[in-house]
Amino acid sequence: MPASDDSSSTYNAFGPVLRFWRNALKLSQAELAAQLGTASRHISFLETGRSQPTQEMIDRLAEVFVFDNHERDLLRVSAGFMPANEGMDENTPERKYLLESARLLLIKHQPYPAVVVNNIGDIVLCNRSWMNLLHYFRSDYHMPEQCNMFDMFFADHGLKEIIVNWELFSCIVLMKIQEQQLLTGNQRLKELCEWLQAYPGIPDDWIEQARQIGPRSFYPMDISIPDKNGETVNFSSRAVITGIDPERLSPMSQLYMHAFFPITDAGKDFSKKLDQRIPEPHPLLSEDN
Repeated sequence: MPASDDSSSTYNAFGPVLRFWRNALKLSQAELAAQLGTASRHISFLETGRSQPTQEMIDRLAEVFVFDNHERDLLRVSAGFMPANEGMDENTPERKYLLESARLLLIKHQPYPAVVVNNIGDIVLCNRSWMNLLHYFRSDYHMPEQCNMFDMFFADHGLKEIIVNWELFSCIVLMKIQEQQLLTGNQRLKELCEWLQAYPGIPDDWIEQARQIGPRSFYPMDISIPDKNGETVNFSSRAVITGIDPERLSPMSQLYMHAFFPITDAGKDFSKKLDQRIPEPHPLLSEDN
């Protein structure tokens, strides 16, 4: 019978991981120590948890074990370090399969708007309802083939004017991006954060406001759109952020889906109307790819 889980104990994952791979590769502690240029006693201490590895030691172990990126990152995570997170080559089969999965998810989310973006907010795919929402709001609007979702949310020429709770909304989005940047040190995220903070209307206390909201795996968006008959469509929605990961050890997904769910009957009815429209073909439209 398995032993009961003791959540109060601290589990040191690195030692068992190191021992597993050393045994799998049929190396004694002395043999591994010789290849690393260290003492066999140090290997013993690492495996029992009496010593903790440095990042340099992890890199040397990965080289001796001839680890691929996944195995190297597993070793890093087991020791409490962040994965290398080098990103995914755009031309790999994994990227192709990832985009195909995202495309199917977007279609499945109909009749509600949804987009898939990369880790700095560039739109990679969108569904029909997202495109129809843009055209309903501004009939002459044509989404560029290269566009950033956050720019659409923050810029005056984008969706800012129809987001009723834009001030609070901007605080939450900024905090989400800031947290990812601090976690990963990603320079492009740093530039994105600085760029968005420069937009007019960002509250000076945006950090405090964002902290009061709680979990940032979703954000509220209240919409107010004038229709062609002079009436105004008002509804509230929640955008749920889902990471689409090629590698679950990554601290930051390569792709994210922002899926909008109306939480009022008015929003649901409006979404059904949007779904009846057939947008013009577009390279970013999920059903065209």
